Amino acid sequence: MSDTALGLLKQWQQYLAERPLPTADPRPDLHMDHALWQALLSRAHGGAIHGAGPDNLFWALQGLRCCGASLVWIDKHLYLKRGQMSQAEYDQARERYLMPHAQTLKELVETVEEGAKGKHV
Repeated sequence: MSDTALGLLKQWQQYLAERPLPTADPRPDLHMDHALWQALLSRAHGGAIHGAGPDNLFWALQGLRCCGASLVWIDKHLYLKRGQMSQAEYDQARERYLMPHAQTLKELVETVEEGAKGKHV
């Protein structure tokens, strides 16, 4: 392998080692539910929810989180809240991107709830 190729390979490996994982919470500044989002995104990414395009549940969740969506505890269950989107924008995104995956999303949130039991206030 040439010196140029070795140099490029080394740069690529460094880039891969330093970049955030796709499952990292894109809004760590939103502290209250940061760990819950890490868990939800990890489960969504690792599940059978792969596929290209914006209709993929993982990317939909990540996009909503970028817009400030939050996970809140209400009566011992987690619910997704709209964040910084208008109600109309959230309703449209929910219908288009989340509702086709409603059952899968419900199951994912339930696994996050189970893992977080006893850890929330």
